[in-house]
Amino acid sequence: MALIRVPFLSGKSSTHPQNLISFIKLIVYLFTPDSFANKEACLKTVTSEDIEHLRSAIEDHYYFELVLDDIRLHGFVGHFSEGHLLPHTHSVQLFTHLHFYVAHNGQKIIFANVTTGSPELLPENGDLKEIQFTYGVQFVATT
Repeated sequence: MALIRVPFLSGKSSTHPQNLISFIKLIVYLFTPDSFANKEACLKTVTSEDIEHLRSAIEDHYYFELVLDDIRLHGFVGHFSEGHLLPHTHSVQLFTHLHFYVAHNGQKIIFANVTTGSPELLPENGDLKEIQFTYGVQFVATT
């Protein structure tokens, strides 16, 4: 099992649940007055080498884990699809948006979930590329 080393990507394959990946570090401050759909997390410039590492991680089904108030949230780093034998097509996409759903009762989190979105196509061979990462949060008060 090989470790992938990229400044913003480190981890091991998802085939072993104890070996998790972290590809973006977000701190969500709970119980802010309003939910929001789309805020900028960071703008990352990636090199062709970074893109190759990302493509490899996505093809190997890597996933990330975030911990929110001791609740583990998981999601895949990206998605790939293959089609047709001749001509062969291969598409690798990086998820660039995380949406958090947080149910709470006062100051206690009852449930949390994360979903991924905004897939960005990763070119097979390319130069520098800027990737915008975003996130959103929906807070729901429960009783």
